[in-house]
Parts: sequence; C-alpha cells; structure tokens
Amino acid sequence: VRDDLEKIRKAAERAAELTSQLLAFSRKQVLQPTVCSLNDVVDEVARMLRRVIGEDVELTLQTHPLLQPVRADPGQLEQVVMNLAVNARDAMPRGGSLHLVTRNLKVTRGGDPRYAEVDPGRYAVLEVRDTGEGIPEERMEKIFEPFYTSKGPGKGTGLGLAMVYGIVKQSGGYVEVESTVGHGSVFTILLPVAESAAEAPAILGDDRGEDTGSSRTVLLVQTDPVVRKLVRRVLRREGHSVLEAQDVEDARAYSREWQGPIHLLVADALGDEAAERSLLETFIEHRPEASILRTISQSIGEGLPHHGPGKVIHKPFSPQELVYRVRDLLAAPSPGDPELLDVE
Repeated sequence: VRDDLEKIRKAAERAAELTSQLLAFSRKQVLQPTVCSLNDVVDEVARMLRRVIGEDVELTLQTHPLLQPVRADPGQLEQVVMNLAVNARDAMPRGGSLHLVTRNLKVTRGGDPRYAEVDPGRYAVLEVRDTGEGIPEERMEKIFEPFYTSKGPGKGTGLGLAMVYGIVKQSGGYVEVESTVGHGSVFTILLPVAESAAEAPAILGDDRGEDTGSSRTVLLVQTDPVVRKLVRRVLRREGHSVLEAQDVEDARAYSREWQGPIHLLVADALGDEAAERSLLETFIEHRPEASILRTISQSIGEGLPHHGPGKVIHKPFSPQELVYRVRDLLAAPSPGDPELLDVE
C-alpha cells in the first residue's frame, strides 16, 4: 500500500508541474510581480545550479554592478534561469562551460538588427551561454512549442522552453536565441526596466512588513555579504527596491551613474574615515535630495565622528528598529538632518 501511495503522490506532483508549465506557456500563470534585480535571481539560482549541472560543467557568472531593476515575479524568473541552465547542461553530455551574464541594453529603432522585433526602450538582459552541441536550424523554429523535445522518450516533457517563453512574454519581455551546431547556444532574455521603484506592489506573504504606503529606492553599502543579505531582505519586505554595493567604489558609481532616483543611502561604517567621507561627499553631490542612514557599531563608533551627514543607528539593531529608522527618514521633509538617532 505504501508503494502505491508513493506512486500516486509522485504522479500528482508531476501533474501539478505539467499544469504549471502549461499555464506559463499560455500566459495564464498567476504572477506576483515586484521590482527586483536579475542579479539577485542569478545569485539565488547559482547556488542550486552547481549541484544540478554536475562537475563536468563549469559555471561562471558575470553580473553587471549597475544593472537596472525590472518588474517581474522573482520566483518565476528563477524558474526561467533554472530551465535554461538545465537545457544547456543537457546539451553538454561530455561537459563544457555555462555562462550567466547580465547587462543593460538600450534598444533604438534602426539599431542592432538582432533586436529589430523588440520595442525601443531600456532593458535588463540575461544571457545564458553554453558550449554544447548547438541547435540545428530546422529545429530552431520549434524549440518554444509545447511538448516539442529532442530528448529521448521519458527524458523530457517538452515544456521547459515553452515555460520560459510564456513567463518572459507575460512579464513584457523578449526571448532571443542564437546557436551554432558544434559550438553552443546563447539564450537572451530582455526584460523592460522598471521606470520607478514606486511601481513595486506590496510584497505578499506572512513575513511582509507593514504597508508604508509607497516604495522607494535604497542604496545599501555593506562589505559583509551576510549582513548585506539580511538588511536587503528587511528593506524588500517593506516594499523598497534595493541597490547593493559591496564597497565604496560600487556605491560611488551608483551615486553618479544610476539613472533612476535614490531616496535613501544605508551605509555601514567602513572603519576608514577617509573612505567614508569620500562616499558621503560623492553621494551628497549627486543625490542632494536623498536621506542618509549610517550603521555604526559601538566599538567603531567610538573612533569615528558622529556629526557627519544623515542619521546614525548603532549596531547591533533589530530588523524592526531598522524598519522604524528607515520609515522615519523617508517620511522626513528635510534629508541630511545631522540629528543623531542612537538605537541602543
């Protein structure tokens, strides 16, 4: 009986997966779009991919540090990347290289002929490149059709690429394919840039923060990747779009070059007064309307001046304390107020 129940469970899971894939292809999948970064999607999937693709396939990531955000469902985008990566793995039975690349792209009329069918505008781009067997020309027109597969019986549903196509199209994007037999393939995903972080809807789920009434763009500067991820999660639960910088140079580049608004800088004390001053001066020069929140540990804070621009929150602080400070700053009428907010 137990074996029979297990077979029934697996059959039900398979049916649910097929239903989800068919809904994605037909563009009737229920998406939960929010402003997000393809870089975050790639980073999240990469951790799983290293186990999925095997030791014979070398995985490399090349993410643009100033990648523009998109408005899409991050969970579904992860499925897109996973399906493309698994498809690439299957095209390299003897091993090879898999490259995930992100970049910004501006499409203009009469520009690059590869994007002749793409509406003019700004896009965030994900390229999935492999060094596999390539796709014969006679199969290129069919690869996104549901139930079409070049794999043997029982080795594929033929819905993986159809699902990719459906999710990307439902997100307002485009899928382009280039392939050379014997040399590999490049799948290119183009998603429209989110014009404003204010487009982001309230984040759903049991762990969401309270509705702040509006979403803002926050530049987060934190050298510790673990702390950066935790703070990013708190800010996103509040519905904010987060630009991540791992050092001063990244943060200064965002300050100068980011095309959209930045409403708040959340910067960790670097233990280097000159570097911190350089960052703050650049940020204020290019973003005079923005607010500033500096996170300082008690030990570091004793050696650094507290009278710098913006406000200060002392570490360690709880997620709720961070939320309160961010809400206060974003609601304040006059950014750059030197008043100290000391969270014990």
